[in-house]
Amino acid sequence: MVDHTWVSDGADVASTAAAWNPATAPGVGDNLIFNATHVGNCTFDTARVYGSITVATGYSGTITQGAVNIGYTDLTLATGNTATWTGVITNTQTCSGDFLQQAGTVTTSVLNLILTGTNKTITTTATLASLQISGFITSADSFVINNAFVIDVNKSFTIAATKTVTTSMATGGTYNYYGDVFGTGILLMLVASDITLGIAGHVCCPVVIAGVNSALDKILTLSGSGILGSTLVVSSGHAVNTMTLDLAGSKLIAWATIIAARGVIKSSVAGAELVITDFTISADGTLTEANIYQITIKGSADLSVGTYTPSATRWIFTGDRYGGALAKTLKLAAGHKLYDVVTTSGADLRISSNVTVSNELVMVTPINRGAFTLTHEAPDKLFDQRRMHNNMLIYPAANPVDRGDMILNYLSGRMDS
Repeated sequence: MVDHTWVSDGADVASTAAAWNPATAPGVGDNLIFNATHVGNCTFDTARVYGSITVATGYSGTITQGAVNIGYTDLTLATGNTATWTGVITNTQTCSGDFLQQAGTVTTSVLNLILTGTNKTITTTATLASLQISGFITSADSFVINNAFVIDVNKSFTIAATKTVTTSMATGGTYNYYGDVFGTGILLMLVASDITLGIAGHVCCPVVIAGVNSALDKILTLSGSGILGSTLVVSSGHAVNTMTLDLAGSKLIAWATIIAARGVIKSSVAGAELVITDFTISADGTLTEANIYQITIKGSADLSVGTYTPSATRWIFTGDRYGGALAKTLKLAAGHKLYDVVTTSGADLRISSNVTVSNELVMVTPINRGAFTLTHEAPDKLFDQRRMHNNMLIYPAANPVDRGDMILNYLSGRMDS
């Protein structure tokens, strides 16, 4: 491993021996240094994996990745440099260490970056053409990914607090979250056209899915099942058109989930499932139940505004968010009904509006109605452990059949784990 310092005052290619000190072309693993002494432009013309590349204070030239793939351990664009780091959009750069941009310019949408290090950091405010996480990487800055974002299986990407990593999702891009995303920073998905998101890992940071401001409705279709968001927000940036998250038959797990302005959650394929902690639909949001066979709520659900289109969906209220220490609430708009309702372990479920259940009502733990009315339209489909509060049940027809002894058989035979 040899340190090579750039000594060319004019434009040259990296394979020119005379452009370096010592006067040999850098080999595999050699370190490259660009400083204020010689500021000629450099073009990488040989596919090679170097050691560290340092663009030091005072260097003002342009460093270009030619039509070759290159790699390096660490890249440092140091404070005080005014260099331009650029490349060819058809080729890749692989960094096995830290990618540190303290100053200088990374040309917009030309860098296809692959990060392979362990416990390494990317620090940049640039707009990348694409990013592939093949290691264990932390983002210390807010930046943009324009064309493709892939997290490999069993790898992870952490977004630091107060930072936002934005993916501009458009036709032709590849978006696969097969690994994990951590941190308290935000993963912002700007959807410019109908696109598919492959998911198999755990996206445990706040996620915002937003349609860009254009004259078309947008659809983000899930492929696979996984966790998407410690907070998940689905919204549209357009005054009229919608942003739809299509489950497409997948199982989606999220923490607090908000269907915000002109956001839609639905499934175009039967068999979809939602597992959510707290669920809110805003005034312009839409939940369409068709093809969603089960929705599990670990916290509270507020469906009192927005558009809610019910179907034959089973709602399971587990009440185990916050360790079951706090009571959870359910609120519906006037006239809305839930098809099946199941309460399981955890704290009691409190209704904060009138609630109607049209099919099966299974109570392992109580439903506390308070000042509101709980109406059950199918009296022969009550499964109750006799822990009702406040004489809450109202039957519009005949008296219910007492089937409390069947609850354990029902739960073991009908409920998914």
